[in-house]
Amino acid sequence: YSSILAYLKQTMGPPGDGFLMCVLSLLMWYLSVGKEVTGSISLIRGMWGLPAGITLLAPEGDEPHSTRFESISSARRAFVVSVQVLRLGVALTLMHAGTMFLAATISLSDLLLNAVALEFVLSVDELLFEALAPVKLCLLISGGTPLPLPPVRAWKGLNWAACLLLLAIVALLAAMLPIYVIPQVGILKSARDA
Repeated sequence: YSSILAYLKQTMGPPGDGFLMCVLSLLMWYLSVGKEVTGSISLIRGMWGLPAGITLLAPEGDEPHSTRFESISSARRAFVVSVQVLRLGVALTLMHAGTMFLAATISLSDLLLNAVALEFVLSVDELLFEALAPVKLCLLISGGTPLPLPPVRAWKGLNWAACLLLLAIVALLAAMLPIYVIPQVGILKSARDA
């Protein structure tokens, strides 16, 4: 009962402390997922920018492990793109599950912990790679030059992709609040008043 009262407490204004904390947690979660989506899209764009042919790695500069892609085979490109599409699907599924998870959390301290836990779940693949990847592969990746990306459209220095991501996050937040968060607040108010 004390968690419900703390969630509905209106220290910072009419919506209630729990509602505001939930909105902030969802915003941070959507930004984390947006970073994952942006990374996948950038890798897909980089793969399409490479010339087709047999996969060739060429040395770059004087450093021993510095390499760059000269070309990539169609099969490897298709494999990388399909893995990135799968990665996008996992990120969007986690985004939806995380939204339901955060909306159902009624303890303010648990909201913060759950938001951090969701970020951990999203980054566990990178953690596993950094801990378990062979040394040669790590050297190859760390010494590789970035893939050439086609230029991104900008207007007076404003990147359209960043603006599109921000608009998508705001629209998603506006769509999810009446579906998950506001009904949860109504349930908590009914429980408090019962």
